[in-house]
Amino acid sequence: MIFDFKVIFENFDFYLSGMLMTLLLTVTSLLIGLFIALIFAIIKYQNKHKITIKIINTIVFYFRGTPCLLQIYLIYYGLAQFQFVKDSFLWLALENAVFCVMLALTLNTASYTTEIIYGGIKATPKTQIEAVQAFGFSFFSGLLHIILPGVIRRIIPFYANESVFLMQATALASTITVVELTQVARIINSRFFIPFEAFLFAALFYMLISYVIFYSLSLLERKLNKI
Repeated sequence: MIFDFKVIFENFDFYLSGMLMTLLLTVTSLLIGLFIALIFAIIKYQNKHKITIKIINTIVFYFRGTPCLLQIYLIYYGLAQFQFVKDSFLWLALENAVFCVMLALTLNTASYTTEIIYGGIKATPKTQIEAVQAFGFSFFSGLLHIILPGVIRRIIPFYANESVFLMQATALASTITVVELTQVARIINSRFFIPFEAFLFAALFYMLISYVIFYSLSLLERKLNKI
């Protein structure tokens, strides 16, 4: 058996473009998802708005309890079934495959991250909470300056895993024609019939991104632990 890696290196720029799309989907979904998750977790921790909390729990349960691929299909294919969606301004975004994948991935990671942050807040020592109350901090001031810094330190290992899982889930974008790493490998294979080389090279890129995520967050964790 002869491996043809020459074709891979000749199409290196194509792989780079696929990696950039993978990074775009990953970073954008993680950032927006983290922001949404933080809001959801704080609302749950406040425990004041029962109806809002039920809505949040329903959203979280749905996106944690169903396959990510199904979520992408429902947004990309499912919403297109409704004429009122096509007639609305939303269709300007929803007809775009990249946007649909990004929306699904954002809501998916937001759901998992909500539970990670909420668990981190709930694990805050009672002495810290009592200190916040004793010094007269408002809820949000105490949360921002005292509680959340400790929460961040506790959840980094869990969030690192979630970040890598999310990055791996971007491969599902290839099922609706988004040209990210997996789709690039599929195209290379269809052109040159070299499945092993095509998918192995894509796997190496995924491993590289995973390493960068784990290493960056471990550096952040060590830095925070010194504070």
